Amino acid sequence: RDSLSKLISGLLIFIYQPFVIGDLIEGDNLYGQVDTITLSSTRVISIDGKMLTIPNTQIINKTVASYTKFPNLRLEIPVTVAPNENLGRIRQILIDLVEEDEEFMTEPQPIVVVSELNISNFKIMLAAWLKDEQDHLTKRFQLRERVFTKLTEAGVDMPLETIQLAAMDVKVHPNGT
Repeated sequence: RDSLSKLISGLLIFIYQPFVIGDLIEGDNLYGQVDTITLSSTRVISIDGKMLTIPNTQIINKTVASYTKFPNLRLEIPVTVAPNENLGRIRQILIDLVEEDEEFMTEPQPIVVVSELNISNFKIMLAAWLKDEQDHLTKRFQLRERVFTKLTEAGVDMPLETIQLAAMDVKVHPNGT
């Protein structure tokens, strides 16, 4: 029964091709490039160079994201800024940053949106479409660093998240309890 299940899973991967050799995939605690697909398992090389052998029965029953199945990929970079900052100014800084980089698409255009409003800060997100999805990890790290550097140079206040604790009135009994 187990062998039949493996065979059917392998056939489904060959027929529907949710990924092919060379694709970057992610799912259930794995990320890497597909190296080999057999009827019983799929081998993936992780970003740290490990060879992962995953039974096709596991892959077929899990959600697997392919980073290379479609031609483009959107990167999202979250940023926390102070509530007194000028959102229009920040939006323009971030859009200019992406438009200066030829590795990002101009259509669809990059966007900057407010994703969360808080008392002590608000969270924004820069979203931009990458031309070469194969390079998404490196570009995500580079873009995050460039966003931080550009906003710091522009004097944008990016506060750390804080937790405010209310003072508690504690009464101690004379006997120490």
